Amino acid sequence: MRILYVEDDPNIAEIYIVMISDRFPLSEITYHENGQKALQELKLAPERFDLVISDYKLSNISGADIFAFVSGQMLGIPFIILSGLDCSSDEKFSNFFDSHVRNALLLKPVSLSELTEKIEWCTGGESDLLKIYNRPSQNNDEKIATRSDSFMKINSVPCDIFLRLRDGKYVKIINNNEVFESRLIQKLIMKGVTHFYINRSEISKYSDSVTSTLSVLMKVKKNKIDDVQKSQLTNKAIEVLKSNLLTCGFNKGILKVADEIVNLQLEMIASSSELESYLNKFQNFRKLNTDHTRLVSYIIVSILHELTWNSESTLHKMCVAALLHDFSLPDSLIDKVITDNKLNELTDDEKKNYLSHPEESSHLAQHFDSIATGVEQFILEHHELPDGRGFPNKLNFNSIHPLSASLHLADLTADLLWEYDFNSEQVINKLNEKRQYYQRGHFRKPYDSLMNTLKIKK
Repeated sequence: MRILYVEDDPNIAEIYIVMISDRFPLSEITYHENGQKALQELKLAPERFDLVISDYKLSNISGADIFAFVSGQMLGIPFIILSGLDCSSDEKFSNFFDSHVRNALLLKPVSLSELTEKIEWCTGGESDLLKIYNRPSQNNDEKIATRSDSFMKINSVPCDIFLRLRDGKYVKIINNNEVFESRLIQKLIMKGVTHFYINRSEISKYSDSVTSTLSVLMKVKKNKIDDVQKSQLTNKAIEVLKSNLLTCGFNKGILKVADEIVNLQLEMIASSSELESYLNKFQNFRKLNTDHTRLVSYIIVSILHELTWNSESTLHKMCVAALLHDFSLPDSLIDKVITDNKLNELTDDEKKNYLSHPEESSHLAQHFDSIATGVEQFILEHHELPDGRGFPNKLNFNSIHPLSASLHLADLTADLLWEYDFNSEQVINKLNEKRQYYQRGHFRKPYDSLMNTLKIKK
């Protein structure tokens, strides 16, 4: 099976190539980062290829241009288009499903099972003989290479990561789901490390998680290039909010970074087709431009920068988590600071809504195609506590995800800032009272980073 594959992000491309090669060991993949060059090769020797797989949005020409050639020349080559956007309105795709019965559209991020299923469909399914050859006995502990620079865009992966030593042996450098610092990866890359390694048995977990993250990040970048974002920096309420944070010790440059990410994510979420069905029910989305959720976003970005857990994807993920963590709360609760005492003052319905909102908001976050995998976990866990008395799952300081702990502390600090009218001395005192409580497990590093952000002396 001879495949022409076109994708302008080499990090995403390498992961998909690993996925295809692992599932179809006898396939021959010709990869192009440049869509124009891929089109030229296709024009010169179309008989070389049995299948074309292309991203829709490329940096020079689009996947639609490549398809238009295949269709216009009636080459009879099945075509898989990968897209993070709705491309049905593109006139060049008007005959996409009519031009070849095996053509397929896959919305990014694309999982291993989705991709292999569509490849089999586009090539007419596998013969019994091909099935035998495509499934040789494999050693699940065999190491598969993956580009080290892709790790500069992420801060955690759902599998163990290994470094290959000169003698051909491997040493584990990152544990499954560990949140690692970007400077660790920078040091290794500067030493000439071009690839890290994962166990073959974990290809699916790794590829599904990382391609989800990188695909969403690419979509954000392309939208930023294509669309002129409406600046909200002149909004008086936001300017007052940032001014208050500056007096509390927050860094002006980091707040600017946070502003850009928040504005971009608001555009992404607001333009999501999935959101339309929820807008009428959850009117508080209009508050996401200001107030509590924006404040939490500023704080979480500041914490992550201090921790150096500040890869692009992590910052975008956590800003989305901050924007949506209270998404399912009714208007009557959206602006309230709910302490244990105030919880008992709520009506039965309000109490039920409040205690269930992490699960409700987490569930809703899973339905947005513009949100990378993992955000729903951080939203779900943002009310968990070090002593296991939080909700909804009573996780303790060791079982909560470190990024969820960071979101919890950002949410807590935002509540304190509102409660004490941005009086930094009072907020500092309240946080200092909780020092011992948060100096445990996965809360410790985010708590210390929060203290450093606020210029609190230990």
